[in-house]
Amino acid sequence: DQFEHIFYINLDSAVDRKTQILNQFPDAFRWRATPREEVPEKVSKKMISRANFPRSKHLARCGCFMSHVSLLKYVVENKLDNVLILEDDAMISNDMNDFKIKKRGMTYLGGFFHPKKMTDSIVLDIYSERGLNTKQSYHRILMMMSYAFASWTDAKKVVDYIDSLKRWRAIDIISDDFPIEQSYIYPAPIIDSGDISQIDPNQQARGKTHSDYIF
Repeated sequence: DQFEHIFYINLDSAVDRKTQILNQFPDAFRWRATPREEVPEKVSKKMISRANFPRSKHLARCGCFMSHVSLLKYVVENKLDNVLILEDDAMISNDMNDFKIKKRGMTYLGGFFHPKKMTDSIVLDIYSERGLNTKQSYHRILMMMSYAFASWTDAKKVVDYIDSLKRWRAIDIISDDFPIEQSYIYPAPIIDSGDISQIDPNQQARGKTHSDYIF
């Protein structure tokens, strides 16, 4: 009941995911995700990926980025408070009424911990209290699968920061530098469903998915 507005980001082709989300969040509003085929070249050039990153994945990453940013701009333009933003592979894991988000900044409802340096091994042993925790400076939280803003003014700070950047990286990479306080709920009330990644379909073939590392 604490969320006045629930959005989920969903590709036109991902009909099954739409059904899955609406079964859990019947009042959620669909935000059309930008498919890789619609990514402008100027966005593709501004987004940084590894040199060996396939172009199809690069464009999918750009589409993901554009989807989140366009939704955040909608939140800001309409001055929406108490907003929950989901990707369409989000799945309720714990009682959604068993926690409260932070009244300022951004609160993750799901994700996984990672060291600051992206090439380092994934961290699994960060101590967390049950309930609301402050994200520490020595780690990142990756995945933008589920996050919330109590105030649209904090979303505006994020949008302004993104607009100020000369180059972009994946949305969950630059989120570590958002100029707002960041918190997370432990244990995560929302987790990755484990569906095949729409950016990297080979992810599961490597033996691990995001859901293996959820906090």
